[in-house]
Amino acid sequence: ERQRTKHARHRQEETLFDRMDTAEGGKLFAYITISRDGGFSRIDRLWTPVRVLLAAIKIFMTTLNCRRILAVGSFNIASSKVPDDGLYITELIDQQLFHFGFSAPAIIASFELMFVLFVFWQGFACLVAVLKPRTECRRWIAVTGLFAEVISELGCFSAMRLMQNIVPGKLSPDLMGHIWRLQREEDRLWKAVLSSAWFLLSRVLIVIVGMDAFLVKYRACATYAIGTAKISDFVHCFVFLNQLLGVVHLNTFTKRRIATFVFGGEDGIVDRQEQNLLLAWGAKLFQKVWQRHGLARSLCIYLTFSDMDMQKLLLSEDCNTKDQQLSPFGC
Repeated sequence: ERQRTKHARHRQEETLFDRMDTAEGGKLFAYITISRDGGFSRIDRLWTPVRVLLAAIKIFMTTLNCRRILAVGSFNIASSKVPDDGLYITELIDQQLFHFGFSAPAIIASFELMFVLFVFWQGFACLVAVLKPRTECRRWIAVTGLFAEVISELGCFSAMRLMQNIVPGKLSPDLMGHIWRLQREEDRLWKAVLSSAWFLLSRVLIVIVGMDAFLVKYRACATYAIGTAKISDFVHCFVFLNQLLGVVHLNTFTKRRIATFVFGGEDGIVDRQEQNLLLAWGAKLFQKVWQRHGLARSLCIYLTFSDMDMQKLLLSEDCNTKDQQLSPFGC
């Protein structure tokens, strides 16, 4: 049975491969289109009971991660004068050039604390915009920012997140976007030079700070992972693992890629007008979810909204046309 299934799959692949050289090849993807109404007519499909569990897990992880950053960051800053025999790039540069006596754990802790406080401030600003909006649009844009950006960021943030900007999968589109912006500003040479210099310099700083952040957290985690067997030690290691896996926040990354695919158009770059359309669509989506599902379910959907939900809403397929076009031997 397995061999027959495999053979049938191969025949279908070969048939479709040959069909792409014919006139019918231009219609192979006719069964799938962008939803003309933005997917608002399918909002009912977003709710499933499992979202309650997923939302609870996200709230727990966000709370645990923030508590860990605030507690450990405060300790590292308070003990910044304690010598450390480990190798850190920032301390090495300081020893060779500046002689300020920097402490890498204190630097990383300070960065994390400042960023977390900044995100808290963003969340507070979003809450103010929700409670006292200038317009209804601004209210729902604030709701979108609160759940899609602020809470999502706090769930797995650490200074190691800087490293996502040098991961090839993100560095490549960022570089292409930078080149595209340079082409748009070819009449402003000085601005192009400054932006290119900052692009390169920022990546160098990201490598330095991101690597030191990993070393600080890895060594701190090692003290809990070796020779102990307490629940609190397991929690410390688990938070480190969560932060390490969150270096590239896949949920945010994939949602942005789908948004670029749908809203960015042929060039794959979301310009200002397309960004405005994306923000307006997100705001209207969250508003309609609230109107349709009510408070409790809406909060669960907001907390667990993913790239699969975006694809489910924004793409539409005709099953009958799909069966005709992708049938194994239906040329």
